Amino acid sequence: IVTSICGICPWHHHLASAKACDAVFGVEIPSAAKKLRELAKAIASTEDHILHFYFLAGADFIMGPDADYSIRNVIGIAQKFPDIAKKVIRNRYLGARMLEIVSGKSIHPVAAVPGGYSKVLTTEERDECLKMANEVLEFSKFSIDYAKKNIFPKYIEIVKTLGVIKTGFLGTVTKDGTLELYDGILRMMQADGSYEDFTYEQYTDYIGE
Repeated sequence: IVTSICGICPWHHHLASAKACDAVFGVEIPSAAKKLRELAKAIASTEDHILHFYFLAGADFIMGPDADYSIRNVIGIAQKFPDIAKKVIRNRYLGARMLEIVSGKSIHPVAAVPGGYSKVLTTEERDECLKMANEVLEFSKFSIDYAKKNIFPKYIEIVKTLGVIKTGFLGTVTKDGTLELYDGILRMMQADGSYEDFTYEQYTDYIGE
């Protein structure tokens, strides 16, 4: 059910629910299962970022905020920058394919189960994923370079001032404060930079919904 909450990030809901079930039953999953979950999370995050950068935010930045609405969209990007569009489609496919290999399904995943992971990753599958991952890595480097040269110089001042709201941020970090995408503790940071760490079990003590 939870994988249908969002069509863009089903994996994040899937893993969160699996981890919640682990906690309910008081189990610590095997190290191999944890690594496979982390691998799936990394692939899903990369695929999501490609979607966001090029399709959700990209229409405004790549086409330009002053571009007509009729072309400030995915189709407009494909028409004006066909080579980039092909790379985007290719790498989105690679992300989906890797998720399919790692979990058996690219969308609505079911591989993470309470207490572990239900899909075995063979040596051949690992090697296939590694080749695709290297290609996606090169595309990621291209995307960063493209943004530095073509996006940031034009729009960085707009981003700094348009719709800026001072607010807090919530994320997961390791015990030493480094970024952690799969596990870790919760860190609530205020707009002034001050922060407080707490565990998942303390969520309702700090967050009101």
